Amino acid sequence: MNLLSHSSSPYLQQHRDQPIEWYPWGKEALELARKDDRPILVSIGYSTCHWCHVMSSESFTDKDVADYMNFHFVNIKIDREERPDLDGYFMDVCQKLTGRGGWPLQVFLTPDLKPFFAGNYFPPEPGGRQMSWFQAMRFVVHNFRNNRLAAEKQGQRILDGLEADQGLEITPESGTISQPWLTSSRIDEYEASLMRVADLTYGGFGSSPKFPNALALSFLLERTANVNHPESLRHVMRSVQFMLRGGIYDQAGGGFARYAVDRLWKVPHFEKMLYDQALMVQLLADLIRHKPRRMYKRALRETLNFVERDLVRPDGGWFAALDADSDAHEGAYYTWSFAEASQCVAPGSSWLLEFFDVREAGNLDGMNILWQPHELYAFAEEHHLDIEAAKEQISRFKATVLRARESRIKPHRDEKLITDWNALMVSAYVKAGVALQEKVWIAHAGERMNCILNQVLDESSKKLMHVPQSMAPVLLSDYACTIQALLDLYLADPDQRWLNLAISLMEQVDIYFSDQGQALYMNRSTDQEEELGRRIDVRDEELPNANALLGQCLYLLGIYLDRSGWRDRARKMLSAVSTMIQLDPLAYASWYRLGQMLYGGATEIAVLGPDHIELRQQILQMPLPYLVMASAEYADYDQPLLRDKNSRDGQTVIFVCRGERCLPPVSTIPELMEMLSSMQ
Repeated sequence: MNLLSHSSSPYLQQHRDQPIEWYPWGKEALELARKDDRPILVSIGYSTCHWCHVMSSESFTDKDVADYMNFHFVNIKIDREERPDLDGYFMDVCQKLTGRGGWPLQVFLTPDLKPFFAGNYFPPEPGGRQMSWFQAMRFVVHNFRNNRLAAEKQGQRILDGLEADQGLEITPESGTISQPWLTSSRIDEYEASLMRVADLTYGGFGSSPKFPNALALSFLLERTANVNHPESLRHVMRSVQFMLRGGIYDQAGGGFARYAVDRLWKVPHFEKMLYDQALMVQLLADLIRHKPRRMYKRALRETLNFVERDLVRPDGGWFAALDADSDAHEGAYYTWSFAEASQCVAPGSSWLLEFFDVREAGNLDGMNILWQPHELYAFAEEHHLDIEAAKEQISRFKATVLRARESRIKPHRDEKLITDWNALMVSAYVKAGVALQEKVWIAHAGERMNCILNQVLDESSKKLMHVPQSMAPVLLSDYACTIQALLDLYLADPDQRWLNLAISLMEQVDIYFSDQGQALYMNRSTDQEEELGRRIDVRDEELPNANALLGQCLYLLGIYLDRSGWRDRARKMLSAVSTMIQLDPLAYASWYRLGQMLYGGATEIAVLGPDHIELRQQILQMPLPYLVMASAEYADYDQPLLRDKNSRDGQTVIFVCRGERCLPPVSTIPELMEMLSSMQ
């Protein structure tokens, strides 16, 4: 047993019995490297990572490998989910050194933390142009011993490059309130850049591998709410429909895999992450408000059913992820032989095997992934099926498959509570509850937010923890996602407590994450000693960029509270990255969502009168992406949106502003819809 045995991380625990002298990241390991003048191996992964498992079983359990590693290196294991700040830093290092990224991630450093070699998965034997793990290690040792000066110069070049990148991203002077560059044509150009990389046949972006890219799709959906761009809406619908027919969507149990390895969305990388469920549920909920189709509603319910069945923690909140592997095989839990699938088909329904592409020889390595290559209505017409009866048979088949699957060895579950991922799920439940008018989901969201906060708010400091009972630092993303979830709750359930909590956390952000007058915030609290990995992040990764999300929250809070300073801060943040966000359309969707909000303005609605509750619920059903709303029977001078407004002779009145433009009050939803249409 090595030094990982006391870690709270499931990923580090997976390596605790290996013969390698693994250290967790910290002073002890770094000081040992300096004392012994040994290079450092930083190995990063996560507990549900398939290729992390493969390299671990192939190499890290081997005694000869361990002996070599223990003699030549100080070996450090990092859980990327506990330390996304360090993972982001070392991933940038790897991409600068190799042009690639991914997990597992291996980075070699000099004792003074200069990175000079990196890679990802290394096999036990060389193949093609791929080094073996032993070859890579010997290369590193040779260069460290015999070309030390060159290795240190290489490391310094990498560090200088990372610093230069930060300089391009943000300078103290770059954040200004004035934004003449933020024009409709600029947002049009971004929309066009997304559509240039869009797959107009099968949806999504690019060819393979294909990620859901929910943030980019959300931008396009929000775009259609502000301008009449039907092709953007069609692409969102196309993308969602093909995903829901593909293997990336669990046809039996609901929920989304991390990505598909092919253009058709057929073959998934089978791991299921909490944040993917949260972002896709949010996208589905928003899409339903535009197009309330049965397919989207069913998928939303099935995905939440999966989350409730497999990811709900007994103490409140949600587990982090399900592994791709089970019974030592990737996807074994989700794939079927022809005989196994046939046993799930009711008499007279053999057409289901063709519909889900189940073949005697299999459709993937002798087994079958359930997916829908055929459009249902065309298939039903071709096979002379009654469409409603066919839908019922499909539902029964899925239920039978799900029951049959329960007897199998289940994938490993990462049972961490991760604050920002959980906050995204709270937002998902709120939006789903609004879209399908399921008040119980909104209530669940509120209850789970309370449970989460009870676990992640440090009693002494009152700061948010990233992972409770771990050594993970305080992270900006936890604050951004939690504040957004509280605002989503407040919009659907106008309890002042949610707004007060959001304000309190935003005030903490200004205290703990501001640095040297920068317009943007640091990714990690500035009161922590550790420097490595602390920086300003501006790209979307798996989660929306924390700075962009905080900009959106600041702007909305500024309206709720009539704080012009917070609205101005949001404008400064966007100005600070105005050059950077032109570089990669799929990496900056959250910033352009903020840009749409600032350019077009949030929709500010105040409802006054006896019918305000009913009208409020109807307004929530409308596709208004940047909505700030307050309602009451009478004017409330403590709420800026309700100040200086009056109802008419007992009649309920709706007041609307967007940006700097306010229109005369109306009394009915049709009048409101007409007026909002005129403001586009």
